[in-house]
Amino acid sequence: MLLNSPGVEVVPLDDLTARAVGVLCGRSGHADVVDAHVVLHAMERGHDVVTSDPDDLRRVVPGLRLIVV
Repeated sequence: MLLNSPGVEVVPLDDLTARAVGVLCGRSGHADVVDAHVVLHAMERGHDVVTSDPDDLRRVVPGLRLIVV
């Protein structure tokens, strides 16, 4: 249901984005590309991230605005 909500955007991991995610992983030392992909797009859009795993996302960007569930 969430993915079909009008306010939800599913962003593809294309070549350009994959390279940016790789840079973010390299800078942060965090190897999870999914975490880095979520963080990258949240930062680009100025959005908070809803997560149940705040520690992993903070490893990518410590000051990221999170909503912990």
